[in-house]
Amino acid sequence: MINNITYQHLDALNHKAEALLKWKELLPYCQHNFFQSIPWVETWLEALPNQHPVYLVSCSVNGTPLSGMIISFNKTVRLHIVHSDGLYLNNTGDTHLDELTTEYNQILVNRTLSKANQNDVIKGLLAHLDKIANWNEVFLPALASETRDNLISLPPLLNTRLKLVKTTKSYFVDLDKIRESDLDYLKLLSS
Repeated sequence: MINNITYQHLDALNHKAEALLKWKELLPYCQHNFFQSIPWVETWLEALPNQHPVYLVSCSVNGTPLSGMIISFNKTVRLHIVHSDGLYLNNTGDTHLDELTTEYNQILVNRTLSKANQNDVIKGLLAHLDKIANWNEVFLPALASETRDNLISLPPLLNTRLKLVKTTKSYFVDLDKIRESDLDYLKLLSS
């Protein structure tokens, strides 16, 4: 267990420069992909209107970044009767604004931490969200399979139940292998 963890949140839309600086400090410590890179996050934040609260939530110990995520809060109504105060990871919860698809979504966690400490940090981050707003559902769209498996393996997360809504395959082509084999990718495609 890590002691003296400092949790903080920052309004990412009204303090973009500071939020991006914090995000940039976190990235070297965490495995991430293009959808958590500075160009992607900066462009996304610049494009968002101020209609939904968006926060950078992070934690550190003695100035060393441990974990972070960008969270948006949105009220939704399903079936005209079910009201939800939703929390969305790297999305807004507004289908019009979320048409830009994030892939391999994840909560950034310092890769030098043990698995147990990573789990404690994630639980602490999620517990800190109660200080920002009331919420009763968390939406984690387009999670990377490893992130999904890690979250599912956590002991009951803040007395919540995780529900996997949909799993999709991620298709790719290893262009390096094609180059090494001196093949023409387009000739490998069927009509």
